[in-house]
Amino acid sequence: MIHVGVLESNLSGSGFEGLQIIKELDCRVTFFTRDLDRYLEVPGGPAYFDNYVDEIVHCETNILDELLPHVHAAGAAHPFDAFLTLAEYDVVVAAEVAVLLGLPTVSVEGVAVARNKALMRRRCAELGVPMPAFRTVRTPEEAESAAASIGLPCVVKPADETSSADVRLVETAAQAAEHVRLIRSRVENTRGQSRYHELMVEEYVSGPEVSVEVLAEGDRYEVFGVTDKSVGGLGYFVELGHTFPSSLPDPVVSACGELAVDALRAVGFDLGMAHVEIKVTASGPKLIEINPRPAGGKITYLVDRALGIRSLELVARQYLGQPLPARVLPEQPVGGTAIRYLTAQPGRVVSIGGQERAAALPGVEEVVLKPKPGDEIRELRRNGDRAGHVLVVAGTAQLAARTAEAAAKEISIRTEPVTRRPVADSLVELIGGTPLLRLPVDRIVDGTPGDATVLAKLELFNPWSSSKDRAALSMLSGAEEQGLLGPGGGTVIEATSGNTGISLAALAAARGYRCVIVLPDNATPERVAILKSLGAEVVATPHTGGYQAAVDRAEEIHLETPGSWFCRQHDNPDNARAHYGSTGPEIWSDAEGLVDVFVCGVGTGGTLSGAGRYLRERNPAVRIVAVEPAGSPLLSGGEPGTHCIPGFNGGFIAPTTDRALIDEVIAVSDSDALETTRRLALHAGLLVGVSAGAVAYASGVVAGRPEYRGKRVVTLLPDTGERYLSLLSRAAEPVVAGAGAGGAR
Repeated sequence: MIHVGVLESNLSGSGFEGLQIIKELDCRVTFFTRDLDRYLEVPGGPAYFDNYVDEIVHCETNILDELLPHVHAAGAAHPFDAFLTLAEYDVVVAAEVAVLLGLPTVSVEGVAVARNKALMRRRCAELGVPMPAFRTVRTPEEAESAAASIGLPCVVKPADETSSADVRLVETAAQAAEHVRLIRSRVENTRGQSRYHELMVEEYVSGPEVSVEVLAEGDRYEVFGVTDKSVGGLGYFVELGHTFPSSLPDPVVSACGELAVDALRAVGFDLGMAHVEIKVTASGPKLIEINPRPAGGKITYLVDRALGIRSLELVARQYLGQPLPARVLPEQPVGGTAIRYLTAQPGRVVSIGGQERAAALPGVEEVVLKPKPGDEIRELRRNGDRAGHVLVVAGTAQLAARTAEAAAKEISIRTEPVTRRPVADSLVELIGGTPLLRLPVDRIVDGTPGDATVLAKLELFNPWSSSKDRAALSMLSGAEEQGLLGPGGGTVIEATSGNTGISLAALAAARGYRCVIVLPDNATPERVAILKSLGAEVVATPHTGGYQAAVDRAEEIHLETPGSWFCRQHDNPDNARAHYGSTGPEIWSDAEGLVDVFVCGVGTGGTLSGAGRYLRERNPAVRIVAVEPAGSPLLSGGEPGTHCIPGFNGGFIAPTTDRALIDEVIAVSDSDALETTRRLALHAGLLVGVSAGAVAYASGVVAGRPEYRGKRVVTLLPDTGERYLSLLSRAAEPVVAGAGAGGAR
């Protein structure tokens, strides 16, 4: 009997199907793995191993010298006739084993270069293969410099991952440095292998993204075709759909195929299937990545069904020493195929429906759902976070794509924010879940009709009385996950003039961290007293220097303090992420999806960017209105100026503000903000901050417009008024934006 050794596999598509095809060639299959559980946890995984694997060898698979004794033992009675892998992480070791066994295999150097994105980029650049500009880096400082040199936004990623793991679109050089710190904090990649020393900072190029599937044998390259792709996931490049064959014009498809072959020749890939990712830019196709293995994510299956072939059988026969037939591909595709991946909002799954309707559509072959009610769905950051898929085979690619999209829309995965326990074990568990209140807006804002509907989310119900509890927890947790803070202590540093500092100080106290808060010397005495009562060390800077002076001093303290973490809320992606994962879903759920306008104040922009993006994704027609101080109308195109609305802009537009979401900007004067804050207390019994007065005023203005009669306006009142009593008790005193004004609170 023919004996085939398989070293690990991917977890979807070509991996499990490859085991089946090898077994169907009447082979004995021995599977080598260091972690069988990861395969058995995949839907259908146990059945594949029961039906198509004869022997499972548990051993170290990442290190050649530790793997070889197990290979020799497994092949002692029946020597191996082929040895290969169905996973990208293991292509180099599998090829090395095959060479030592004297078996047909791909070039070890070829897959080693292809696997290492840094080596691949350099080799292809030397040979003139078109690609984005890139730099290889080893440190956060190098990443920051590379990002500034290449241009922003840019892409930061490890050189040794696949399936979009740790691939990130960054908007600032500081974000590039932070992402490199995150990657470097993990000493092993996803598969438990030692990390490559270099990381990638690459130019972000716009245009359709495609993949090219190529079968190699020596210098013969058979291009199976081009697959259209779609990606999403807030800068994480998660693949959400594939359609084969591509709808791009024939000359473009041919150019993509030629580029893929040139890239494979450049790295020396010479046997088996490769998956080459390409962006079609205004100046032509450019190489994004080479994956030296059959495509995952069901792409191989899509290609096979559309072409009427079995590509994995061709590969298996190659590794068994059988040459390719003279003709591999049909003259024309026999049909078209498409897959659309299912996603859901982060939270706990409440219900799933529509599978039967989706499956009943013509051409639908698969409807796969990973979660079940009660499971928790994570934010979409990598391919493994997808909730399932629908797969369609039809007469044409266009029909397959339309049917797949229709089938995906039939499926509803309803989630709800993860609720807190009836009895909380810590105050952290009480963050979020704040209520919506219908405001008597006609009594608060002159000219607003009595039938206007304004719902206000009351963030003062958070443990430390502001919406910044959410962002502070998200940013602090992110730092801990990245290894920037952890057991044994550390120092939390932030420049702030209010709520973020209070929330960070409280969280730091609960976790045993030292906390240093830098703020202007004219911050309200209430805020300073609260910070000190929570154990924070308060460092004051001259208010004449504005918020930037506080930032500069915080940076100095950070550089002088080993083991410290500088939060940088105005430049920290975990800020907006907190509101995308909690504030937005809570508003949508509590308002039962009836949100016509979302009015939100802008300081760091984290609330608007996170909650606004969530609401826009749920209903593209939601109008998003940003509120800023009339004294410093930056979003309106004005110059930095003076204002006394704590929490609003600090004299600059923070990188965490997603301006593309904003439909309208309303600038509110200090006097209107203060007067509305007082009216909220007198007529609604709400003691809230001045920024809450500003957004309530803007909400009343919007709700009073004739075109919004009968519409629902939702806003967010960020905090309590107890920390602004000294400000509310005196006349408005304008200050430099970002000083007493609160800056990036």
